[in-house]
Amino acid sequence: MNVFFLSGSQNDTKKRLQRVLEFMLPKKNITNIRTVKDLEANLRKASPEMTVAVILHVNKEKLAELIPIKKLFEDTSLILILNKKDNETITLGHRLRPRFITYTDSDFLDVASVLIKMKEKMWSEDAYR
Repeated sequence: MNVFFLSGSQNDTKKRLQRVLEFMLPKKNITNIRTVKDLEANLRKASPEMTVAVILHVNKEKLAELIPIKKLFEDTSLILILNKKDNETITLGHRLRPRFITYTDSDFLDVASVLIKMKEKMWSEDAYR
């Protein structure tokens, strides 16, 4: 499983989520990305194995950048971490068809749980090949 972790700036929230990701996966499987343009480039060249995009600090402006590349998320499990719990942001976020949505005030144990389920699914699918 490869994870593309999109987060612009370095702050405590990013550090907390980074620790969760690194606890769940080897560092070599996590690619830190700073811009949507870089995320797009990485998704275009991603390997066929399970790819997860974790996007932190999602607001309406970031969603406006992500919606044009929505097609690239079809083969990617998307986890959105929204800044606000307002209906407009949540509705826009759902347009990307994420596997999971949570918020920046989370402890990110929910993200860890989702990643565990994704890894289990990947392993069970590999067993049938």
